[in-house]
Amino acid sequence: MLAKEEIASSTENHTNCPFCTIFRDNQREFIIKDRETTALILSLEGHPLIVPKKHVRFEDIDPELASNLGQDIFKYTPRIIEIYQTEGLNILTNIGRAAGQDIEHFHIHLIPRIIGDNKVNLNGLVRISDRKRRDIMLKFQDPL
Repeated sequence: MLAKEEIASSTENHTNCPFCTIFRDNQREFIIKDRETTALILSLEGHPLIVPKKHVRFEDIDPELASNLGQDIFKYTPRIIEIYQTEGLNILTNIGRAAGQDIEHFHIHLIPRIIGDNKVNLNGLVRISDRKRRDIMLKFQDPL
């Protein structure tokens, strides 16, 4: 179990990390669901991300956090498919620059998909407006 002090210390040391900034500054407008060691947040592109609260790289994830991340995937996926009214979902993480990772804080993308949407990678995603983000956030108000 992570102590709040451990999470706070971890995020304080990573001032350029957007996820640490969300947790450190308690930016609720991005946080869909808050758990002890992880959070479901809304990306700037409009799809949910599962993010450890502690700044951690993939190779440093411990078994407890790995278990929590896996549980989150199974917990949130059905609701995301329902909210976005999609036919499927990509569960994706980029590990290393060659794979497209640009934030070193591990996270998992949950990308709603429909047949023929032609999404092949994250580099082609377009950021959504603040209004659209708020509209999506409102849909998540029902319990997950």
